[in-house]
Amino acid sequence: LKEKFGTKRYTDNLDMEYQAIIEALHEIDLDTEVTLYSDSRIVLDNILIEIKDWKKQNWKKKNAKEIPHVEKLRQIDELIQNRKISWKWVRAHSGNFYNDYCDKLCIRARLSI
Repeated sequence: LKEKFGTKRYTDNLDMEYQAIIEALHEIDLDTEVTLYSDSRIVLDNILIEIKDWKKQNWKKKNAKEIPHVEKLRQIDELIQNRKISWKWVRAHSGNFYNDYCDKLCIRARLSI
């Protein structure tokens, strides 16, 4: 188990969840099969469904509005290319060891600000 966490002032949970995915993918060799877990359906839907449309629409929503955290989503899109990734949703606060562990890291990071 490799532990890594950090903080950023004036942000939101999506920004930090995307950053966690970016950081994890930077740590994993390109040829390593990996399973990434998230308790955020929004994060998974944005990565697995929405990115395809946003790319076709020049990284805009259908109504031409800006996509929140577009730069991080672009990074993720680049990092997931040519990788074998299984994406899994887990229910938050449901007793999943790793999800609970991540929550503790988030609390620890928040308290360090």
